[in-house]
Amino acid sequence: GPFSRITRYSTNSPNYLIFSTRSTIKLEYEGTLFSEWSVPATCSVKNKSSPKTELRCSSPGIQTIRPLVIGPDTEEERNLSVDSSHICFLWYLKVINFFHNLTQVIVVWIYDPENADPEELLWTAQEPSLNSIVLTKQLATLGQKPGIYTTLKRKTYLPQDKMENGTWRIVVPMTLDDMLKEIKGNQVAFQDCFTADFLFVLAFPLMTVSEIPGFLPISSPRGSQLMAAWTACVPSFVVVVADMETFQTNDSFHSWTTVRVPPNILTDDERHNVSDVSLSRDGIFFLINGVLYIKKK
Repeated sequence: GPFSRITRYSTNSPNYLIFSTRSTIKLEYEGTLFSEWSVPATCSVKNKSSPKTELRCSSPGIQTIRPLVIGPDTEEERNLSVDSSHICFLWYLKVINFFHNLTQVIVVWIYDPENADPEELLWTAQEPSLNSIVLTKQLATLGQKPGIYTTLKRKTYLPQDKMENGTWRIVVPMTLDDMLKEIKGNQVAFQDCFTADFLFVLAFPLMTVSEIPGFLPISSPRGSQLMAAWTACVPSFVVVVADMETFQTNDSFHSWTTVRVPPNILTDDERHNVSDVSLSRDGIFFLINGVLYIKKK
């Protein structure tokens, strides 16, 4: 509503993996009576009087940030824990699926979240940025090389060939029972900076429903909360029903497709009245007006 007030902070590193004296911390205040940011002397803010700005803290420790507002109200302070960390770089991975031999090629490079392309920060990059190519090659020259290690079966997979265009390629088998994996490298530093180990889920890429031109959206009633369903053994395979579309992913929403239905099968009212959704290997089940429908792949 008109009186909602929210303070947000974030960094370029996913899941706050790096939150250090080297990080650019994005600050955002959502509210009408904003005056300026109150920050400690050890931190500098790019534009104190802008509700959306950037913060850097040169000293580690707990840093207290508060948005100052006009009027008698006071906003809650935020205590940010800023590390003095030698971990600055992260592994980036892109997965290519080969269904004919049930393998996945993992293309790996190193990126610096403070000097990355927007696509790398959004995890939509198809290839490394120029900065990442230079950084990866530099670290490789110093002896860096990734390996993929599985948590459950304790398998190890290493790059098969030499680097190509600033990337390594690691081939792993598609699996449903060894999905938790970790990329680790050698303890190699560049400018006193190391690369963080990266834990990730890589599941068997179950096929999503094809998108067909001319098919129509299926959704929950307007104003509804999101509904999500996923299979217990493959948590990266998800269907989400929103009040305007239904979306499906097989890679934890790094990519997604819309799930739509042929015209003339449901009335407009029925198409916008999904009350429950469930996912199985046979397809997606939708509950509409007490009737169960299945959408096959």
